[in-house]
Amino acid sequence: GGTLTGALVGTTADFAGLGEFGEMITIDITDISTGENRGLKLLNSNGTDQQWNITAGQTNVDNDKFTIRDSTNNVDALTIAVNGGAATFASDVAISTSAFSQLDIITSRSGATDNIGGVQFYKSSTLKGQIFGVNDGKVKIATNGNTVALTLDESQNATFAGKVAIGSAGAEFALQLSKNVDSSGLNSGVMLEMRSSTATD
Repeated sequence: GGTLTGALVGTTADFAGLGEFGEMITIDITDISTGENRGLKLLNSNGTDQQWNITAGQTNVDNDKFTIRDSTNNVDALTIAVNGGAATFASDVAISTSAFSQLDIITSRSGATDNIGGVQFYKSSTLKGQIFGVNDGKVKIATNGNTVALTLDESQNATFAGKVAIGSAGAEFALQLSKNVDSSGLNSGVMLEMRSSTATD
């Protein structure tokens, strides 16, 4: 093969073999258009002709986001927003390794009661629940949006914001323990036992 020195300028260029580029390749996109005729095109012509596009911009949204697009199936698999870097995946995200799998959520916030961050659950655009950590060691679970229902503190104590039901679908009292008694009457109730660490007469 030959060696090209300097700039290659034109509307199209086809390379049948390998190409090496030093330092930087610039792709200037004036408008995202369909998102499938811009940016860097990756095509596997064996089989389904699967095409991926890597672009600056998301079609029908803006000309700014970093986008990896499954052009064959018309799906923006990954977008990364400017000014913050928030990433959005179009489908499931899997963490797979032969070692212990983990997802680290790290904050630079320093206040003792500042939230570190967590996982939020949405139905469409409506927030339904949260699980998040706090700098003082607590973990909180929120329901019906961001209303905290359960707090687990740094000493593993649990605080419930509402009623607690065990053995029933709902609770009428602050703590309700329920179980139907079977015909034998054995192993079917609830026992509360209080013991002292010292014996007395």
